[in-house]
Amino acid sequence: MTKFMGYGALATDYDGTLAEAGSVNAVTVAALERAKRSGLRLVLVTGRELADLFNVFPRHGIFDRIVAENGAVLCEPATGRVRTLAEPPPPALVDALTRQNVPFTTGRAILATGLEWHVIFNKGAVMVLPAGVTKATGLASALEELNVAADRTVGVGDAENDNALLSACGMAVAVANATPSLKAEADVVTAGSHGAGVEELIDRLIEGNL
Repeated sequence: MTKFMGYGALATDYDGTLAEAGSVNAVTVAALERAKRSGLRLVLVTGRELADLFNVFPRHGIFDRIVAENGAVLCEPATGRVRTLAEPPPPALVDALTRQNVPFTTGRAILATGLEWHVIFNKGAVMVLPAGVTKATGLASALEELNVAADRTVGVGDAENDNALLSACGMAVAVANATPSLKAEADVVTAGSHGAGVEELIDRLIEGNL
C-alpha cells in the first residue's frame, strides 16, 4: 500500500461529488475500478436512501461498503447485507409533519425534510436524523468491517453534510464545486469539479502524489 502513501480506503460522497445531476459518468466509474484494482477499499457515503441510490447508480456494486441515509444505514453490496445503525424517525414527528402537510420522505432512519431532531443542512435540503448519527459515525462502522483505520482513509465531498465525513478521515479532500466552508476545512481542493475531481484524486493516490 506504499503507492497510496499509507492510505487504504477512499470514502466518497455521491451527489455533487461523485455524481453530477444525480449521474456518474463512465470515466469516473473507470477511475473507481482502477482504484479498486490498485488495492484501495471503496466506501460510498451518501445522504440518499439505498433504494433511491440503487435506482440512479446501477454500478453501486463497485463499492466495498455503502453508508446511506447520512450515516444511519450500512450496506455490503457484494452480499446485499444491510445494517440499520440508528432508530427510525419517531412516529410523533412523522404524524406532526403529515398533519401540517409538510412534504417529506423517510428511510430506515432518515427523515428527508423536517423540524428539530438532529438537523443536517445539505445545500438546498434539510435532513433529520437521531442525535449523534452522521456520515462520520456511519463511515466508522464501514471501516471497522473493512479493517481500515480512519487515519488511513481519504475522504472527499462537496457539501455541509460532508464536514463530519472529512473530519473523520486522515486526508480531507473537497472537489472544486464544494461549498466554501468545506473547502476551508479540506487538506486538498481538486482542480476538477464533481466526478472529474474524484478522478483527479484517484490518479494522484495511485501515483503517490497527493
